[in-house]
Amino acid sequence: MRYVTCIFSAILCCIMFLQASTQDGTTLSLVDIQKMYTAIRNVSLDSSRVIQVDTYSFSKEDADFILDSGYVYFFKPVNSRVVVAFFKGKGIFRLSPNDKVERQQIRRFTGEDILEQEFEQVLFLFTDSTYEIITSNQEIVAHPIDGIIEVVTEFKERIRERFIWNIDARVLSDLISTKYSDFFVAFLECSDDVENLLFIIDPLDEEAVSLLHSKQIPFSERADFEIWYSAHIETQLLQQQSRFDIETMHLDVKIDAKKYLSATARMRFTSLVDSMRVVPIILSPFLQVESVIFDASDTCFFIQEDEEEDAELWIAFPEPLRKGKTYTLTVAYSGDDIIEDVGGDNFVVWERDSWYPSFYTNPHDLRRFNIKFAVPEDMTLLSTGELRRRWTEDGIAYSEWDSEIEISAAGFNYGKFARETQKGSLCTIDCYTNIKLSDDLLMIRLLLEEYKELQSELMILPQELTTEGMGKNAAIESRNAYEVYTHFFGKIPIRTITVSQQPQGYFGQSWPTLVFLPYTAFFDESLKERLGLIQSDRSVMWFETLASHEIAHQWWGHTVLTNSYHDMWLEEGFATYSAALYLQTTEGIERFKGYMKMLQEQVFAKTDEGSNANALGPIWLGERLGSFDTPLGMRLLYAKGAYVLHMLRMMLFDYDKKSDDRFIAMMKEFVDTYSGKIVSTEDFKKIVEKHFDEDMDWFFNQWVYGTAIPFYKFEYQVEVGDGSNYFLTANVEQKGVPESFKTPLRLVINFENGHAVVEMLLKGSGVSQKQFKLPNKPLSIVPNPWHGVLCVIEK
Repeated sequence: MRYVTCIFSAILCCIMFLQASTQDGTTLSLVDIQKMYTAIRNVSLDSSRVIQVDTYSFSKEDADFILDSGYVYFFKPVNSRVVVAFFKGKGIFRLSPNDKVERQQIRRFTGEDILEQEFEQVLFLFTDSTYEIITSNQEIVAHPIDGIIEVVTEFKERIRERFIWNIDARVLSDLISTKYSDFFVAFLECSDDVENLLFIIDPLDEEAVSLLHSKQIPFSERADFEIWYSAHIETQLLQQQSRFDIETMHLDVKIDAKKYLSATARMRFTSLVDSMRVVPIILSPFLQVESVIFDASDTCFFIQEDEEEDAELWIAFPEPLRKGKTYTLTVAYSGDDIIEDVGGDNFVVWERDSWYPSFYTNPHDLRRFNIKFAVPEDMTLLSTGELRRRWTEDGIAYSEWDSEIEISAAGFNYGKFARETQKGSLCTIDCYTNIKLSDDLLMIRLLLEEYKELQSELMILPQELTTEGMGKNAAIESRNAYEVYTHFFGKIPIRTITVSQQPQGYFGQSWPTLVFLPYTAFFDESLKERLGLIQSDRSVMWFETLASHEIAHQWWGHTVLTNSYHDMWLEEGFATYSAALYLQTTEGIERFKGYMKMLQEQVFAKTDEGSNANALGPIWLGERLGSFDTPLGMRLLYAKGAYVLHMLRMMLFDYDKKSDDRFIAMMKEFVDTYSGKIVSTEDFKKIVEKHFDEDMDWFFNQWVYGTAIPFYKFEYQVEVGDGSNYFLTANVEQKGVPESFKTPLRLVINFENGHAVVEMLLKGSGVSQKQFKLPNKPLSIVPNPWHGVLCVIEK
């Protein structure tokens, strides 16, 4: 009965909350909105709104907040709404995920299926019915707050210093809207090594409900975080996810001699929903906004706190946006921390995905980019898109770039370069390498020149330490990779690619038509080895596939695009496997097999937690596979993602004809169908099912959404039959998998002249037996040819 009463009370509170919220702020002036933001920012405790709690609890989705003892201090109302509260005392936060994968993630981080975490302080911010629910059956009293004011002030300051998110602006956006009032966040300071937890419900996010675990970054006031839990809410599933459609982005960018960047971005977009008024914008906190103009005439109010605090950019439009209407937004901004001079006219370009504004709710929205750059005349600017023209005027070098098609992102590189061009029948590759050495490399070269014994010890001559004129091999490799991928995956609209050197030494990156390669990639193999860059066959293969991997992203990520972290494996896994196909084509099948073996080793690599990488979670979790304890967890996304595509290829492979025709047809249809579109795992699954002509739920459930890996023990017996026939009886034990797990496992039977390929379908755990009639006596039997199934075969 008490349970029913509580339910009725909560429903009544929600009705009261909705009725009280009908007075919206959509008609407020920008001045009024600014005043409201200031009020939220500076809201203070209300000594007349305090609740003493004793074993009180309330729920939010899968989470329970159990306030064992202490006080809940509410803040003064803003626009007649209480939106902030602070708890101090003893409490327990409990999270009980209903989803199997999310339970596995809680177990990964805590060792238990259900999280129960003690806490001592919580700051709540909300625009939902939290206040009404908490106060519905609790006595509100006046209570002294002198001793708590300083505690709350310091708590709020820590949050603003640790996180870039401006939570006050997020609250503001709901307070002036009639349609969006579901925001809730709890910042929990815990009583043990967990440090801090953040429980968030925000329909603006890809998944509305999340639990973050944060830790302060060493030597910084900022905090980093890992995601312990993430889920949708029912109302979010019913809403349209994309709120804007950006059609064009015009950028006018100037970089002066001191590396100071100033820009004006003019964005033409259509609103896909009604009533949006205050919206978050992605822009680097190191870029200071100077003005925001709406439809070429009206000034917008914008929020951007100090870059060392919660500097997330928010924009308030002069009027609520109307669904289906097209608008223009012009943002002027500048900053001096985007480009770093590392010496020798080498420059690091930072903030590569946030140097221009995008809507937070759909940052990868496809749009056509038109970019004009102005830089000192002795510098070269390389950008995304097709170069329309270059010219010099009054000591300034200008260039104009046009993406020609809609793309998801734009980037640039900057410095003094030498160019090497490779033209093929399908594409043109322009490779740019730096002419001079960066300060770090120059220092090494000077040491080599001064200390001759160092030359002898390292076996390196000073003049070898250069990348000038070394772009030819990278250009040829990039061109060859492009041609290989065209064969396997089909043609794409991108036909000209700029490959450029970057001062960073140990990673590459790919934007549409623009690839960044580390300077180490341009050293020859001998120099890499003498510099200690090659420690194993794994590092050899990393360098061998670095350029080809980044070129593959012109297909996976820039022609066929994803918009969710759940589908990142379609980009990184496919690019990794594309590099494997490049190795097979250029260096032969044995090198390919070696590469696939290396990927298998990465899947089974031991982690600091004592298990293997595969146990971190399914590849569907994307970037969440990485964590504080397993920062390299995302390697699984690359390795196992590649293996998923490899297994599909091997199931389609014609061993008799040694033909990939069916695989190629499948991949070409995938590219043709979704070129210039955003895809999901389920979209790819539809193409796979068409070419396999069967329901492929079993495969994707096992390998994309699951973590099981089969172990095999293989035995066989050969008996003489009638005449020249032989009979092979194969016994294969499959273990380590659930009963629903099935595997089509192939065996290669080698004869004195030729071979045969047979298949066994293994289901669940246990021993499967199958007999095969053979025309001749087998010389050897090889299970799982070409590593066609990701598994472990026990000897």
